Amino acid sequence: MSKKLVAVETIFGWCLQGRNSENQSSLALSVIVQENLVSDQLKKFWDLEVSGLIDSKNKSDVSENQIMKNFESNIKYDEKAKRYKVGLPWKLEARELKDNREIAEKRFTRLRKRFQKNPHLFLEYRDVLQNYLKQGIIELVLDSSDSDSNNVTFYLPHREVIRKDRPSSQLRIVYDASSHEANSPSLNSCLHIGPNLYPEIFDILMRFRLNAVAFTVDMKQAFLQIMLNEEDRDVTKFLFSNDPFDESQLPSVYRFTRVLFGISSSPFLLSATIKHHLKKYLEKYTDTVNFLNEIIYVDDIIGSQLIVNQALTITLEATKIFEDASISLQKWQTNLKSLHKAWQDKGVISDENPHFETFEKDNLPFKVLGIAWNSREDFLYFDVKGLIDFVSKRIDTKRFILQVLGRIFDPIGFLGPFTLRIKHLMQKVWLLGVEWDESLPEDIISLWADWCEEVPQLTDFSVPRCYFSDPLVNNFKTLELHLSSDSSTKAYGTVAYLRVTSSNKEILTSFVASKNRIAPLKTLTLPRLELMGALLSARLSSNILKALKLYIPCLFWTDSKITYFWVRGQPERFKPFIKNRIQEIQKLPSPSNWHHCPGIQNPADIVSRGVKISRL
Repeated sequence: MSKKLVAVETIFGWCLQGRNSENQSSLALSVIVQENLVSDQLKKFWDLEVSGLIDSKNKSDVSENQIMKNFESNIKYDEKAKRYKVGLPWKLEARELKDNREIAEKRFTRLRKRFQKNPHLFLEYRDVLQNYLKQGIIELVLDSSDSDSNNVTFYLPHREVIRKDRPSSQLRIVYDASSHEANSPSLNSCLHIGPNLYPEIFDILMRFRLNAVAFTVDMKQAFLQIMLNEEDRDVTKFLFSNDPFDESQLPSVYRFTRVLFGISSSPFLLSATIKHHLKKYLEKYTDTVNFLNEIIYVDDIIGSQLIVNQALTITLEATKIFEDASISLQKWQTNLKSLHKAWQDKGVISDENPHFETFEKDNLPFKVLGIAWNSREDFLYFDVKGLIDFVSKRIDTKRFILQVLGRIFDPIGFLGPFTLRIKHLMQKVWLLGVEWDESLPEDIISLWADWCEEVPQLTDFSVPRCYFSDPLVNNFKTLELHLSSDSSTKAYGTVAYLRVTSSNKEILTSFVASKNRIAPLKTLTLPRLELMGALLSARLSSNILKALKLYIPCLFWTDSKITYFWVRGQPERFKPFIKNRIQEIQKLPSPSNWHHCPGIQNPADIVSRGVKISRL
């Protein structure tokens, strides 16, 4: 071989560099390493793990406060259009933005090729944009030259996303505000994301299950009802052609006049605008405004009330409030025919009660924040058709296990004892040092296969939507929250129940939530793990009571006598690990509220050990 060649070790192995002969030829090899998918899945997994255990609303910083001040000082209301107008929350140093047109053109060329292969896709795509144009959501830019403009300009690549799990609007156009040229910022990187003003999903689901009368409403195209300041519209330009087959025709340039979904700051702009709008009606509709502030998540209204009249009043007043922001309410759902009929009588809806006729789990499910709801029979269940299909193509690797974990959305912990098994399996694989795409050891494969075979049984799993079918206020003599904790060498966890004693002394209980944690890699003694379970109980109880706004007795149970005496004792007697956790526990519930129970009677046993879905 030529002495001009040099061997270099790279992340892909040893490579030769240099010239081997005088004859010149080029061979390009592109290798893309994508790790963001794994990191995104891990983030989603851990975010779900802490849901209901920490109060994220306590976190705030100076920059977020300043973003809110800037928003409030710049938002305007257009009386004629009955719409709000907002500006993008720019970072001070980020106005030097390249136009990104070259990338947008390349991406549109690829989109045009897909249109040529699939004319039906083009027609659907064009219909969406023509509808936007007709509504004034986008506008045609007649002069596409940017040289005379003082505004910052950016072109957004776009593509289709087909959602077959939706009963309508299965095609959605998504705009890529994260694209950018080499060594240049993207539009998203130049904008503040803004503070999260939405309630926690855990809290909304807690409230949704509290009362007998449940309802959900959707804000139609909520993002697109908010106008964008003129000086910011040029960063929302995009390319489109009405004739994908004529490649000699240059694509037209359009831009948004409204806030579009796809820009990182859009969720903040929507939530901040809604809260600003609700303030105007606080005096006139005090109860409704306070209620809406706690049950709106992005463009969904999700609530429950004690009686039909209360639910009707809130929904009718909400309709009036949002009309003044040009936001229409649609897709009304409830579990009660009487409320549905009242909506019809008031002219809020016009359909003929379709979802009360029949229910088939094979139909497209109606979901409440990711959890399927059978409103006719009023129970919650898990839509696992996609998960079953995915697991049927099982690959015995660490990456595939993580991908399965990422497909299970269970913020309340209905499936906690079942999913614990796969979380523990993931920890085992991690300890073995198995690479992401390396085959798993045989003993792990056996456990993994057993778990996967049980997944189809989730189709038979359901939970009553309401804690108690009758309105609580009319039917209980006492109401208490009970939490039990337990641990094993595998994990520790807690489970919460509401306990009602009715006027005729009948005792009823209802599952509220559960949380568990895999035991840490650093070995802890069983008493310390039991203490960690007790700490989960204390944290979970605080969040449940805060979410439900209940001021009721809270009782705690543990089958560990050591933990029982620790939490009722003096923290100062112990070393920091135990001392700190006892102090946090005692800040939440009173030590006198802790009780001991036999292990055989502890409902948290399966939360810390895991069970088959058939037992759950």
